[in-house]
Amino acid sequence: MTSVPPSDQQLAKVRWPLKSAVLGKDSGGWRSTGAGEGMEMATVREYTIGDDPRRINWTATARTGSLHVVVPIAERSLSTVVAVDTSGSMATGSFRTKIDTALEAVDTVSKLASRHSDRFELLVVGETVRRTPIRQGKSALKNAETLLETVVASGEGKFSESILRSLRGRPGLLIAVSDWRLDSDREALRLCSELVETIAIRVMDPTELELPNAGLITLQNPESGQQMLLDTGDPSVRERFSLAARELDADFRSKSRGCRLVIDVSTSGEHGGTQVLEQLLQNKRRRR
Repeated sequence: MTSVPPSDQQLAKVRWPLKSAVLGKDSGGWRSTGAGEGMEMATVREYTIGDDPRRINWTATARTGSLHVVVPIAERSLSTVVAVDTSGSMATGSFRTKIDTALEAVDTVSKLASRHSDRFELLVVGETVRRTPIRQGKSALKNAETLLETVVASGEGKFSESILRSLRGRPGLLIAVSDWRLDSDREALRLCSELVETIAIRVMDPTELELPNAGLITLQNPESGQQMLLDTGDPSVRERFSLAARELDADFRSKSRGCRLVIDVSTSGEHGGTQVLEQLLQNKRRRR
């Protein structure tokens, strides 16, 4: 297992989905619902005094016998919101904590988003909500890196309400990073994927999938602090645990079906950013 982050050369290989979904520097990458300044034609209409003569459509003019001008589709640049869940459950982990793995992934997608977005914003959601100013390029990345250095996972989070509020009705790309343990967070993910292009990154730990036989143990809810005694030596207990894990996984997959892409990263795997990059590149090869 390596903790070496992806290099700039490796990051440069990523073109999808971030480039096609985020790249605001290519005019017309996103289509507005209204007419306005742009390159693509929405319709034509008769010329009126004050219209830009460069907009004259000579084909329509010749066909109708009167001057007609092009009404273009307004172009709109794209904002990227990278949101990371820092609630108490993210502080757990058997190999390394989920929050450490998540921050590695966030660092990588922040570098990609700051390269390809017109505007980029990092949202850190825990007991409080902190965000970077909406910026572009190196300035956006520097703000994100500064904020990430202060992140600690603890307490009950507000992830579901925060990611929905962050969209603010504007088109864009949402990259949401969480363990998606809460029903409310998974439901928010479903709603987000219906509103905007969404990439979901799920941070997982092997002990969440299968309970080891460790005898009598005390479990504690990392967010509420509630404790319970559990006999992991009982096969029926381990089976119920596995069943609950499978049901949670099935619900997550159902709620994330509308996402552009779902990426799983594990605390037992390589650097979180490397895991993200590998899956982005695999998805790029599948779409060729």
